[in-house]
Amino acid sequence: DVNNRGRANAALAMWLMGEKSGFKVLKEMAHSEDALYACSGLYGIGEIFTSRNVQIVSSLKKDPVKFYQQNKGDFDEARQICEKLLFHEHPLVERNALKALEKIGSALSEPILIKKLNQVQDISIKAMVLEALEDLMEPSDWLQLRRGTEC
Repeated sequence: DVNNRGRANAALAMWLMGEKSGFKVLKEMAHSEDALYACSGLYGIGEIFTSRNVQIVSSLKKDPVKFYQQNKGDFDEARQICEKLLFHEHPLVERNALKALEKIGSALSEPILIKKLNQVQDISIKAMVLEALEDLMEPSDWLQLRRGTEC
């Protein structure tokens, strides 16, 4: 599909039906030079990790734990793609990468999110980074970080 949103939604639907190729399409889209394709790919990657969609995939698998263990490499790669695109020059790609990282919710992203927080000037992006970090950090550490950030 040439429509970026349609392609991302179709790829996400494929993943939710158990087709690993859907995830591959989303990762390829996230790497696209076309900012709209990259945004849609990042959106789809983030949606894979929402609790609702994890439940859907898990309900279709005989052994969901084994399924997630077998696909851990793909999930790590998706997180790394999002971390890289967190510093993209296009603001929509940057924001979608940040939202996807928030949905992925991996503590492995904490250092890069803190780096982003320290580098970014845009107040709305700072607020989004703090929101993404809130569930990854100890509450007292997060509050201290928030107090030290001008938002």
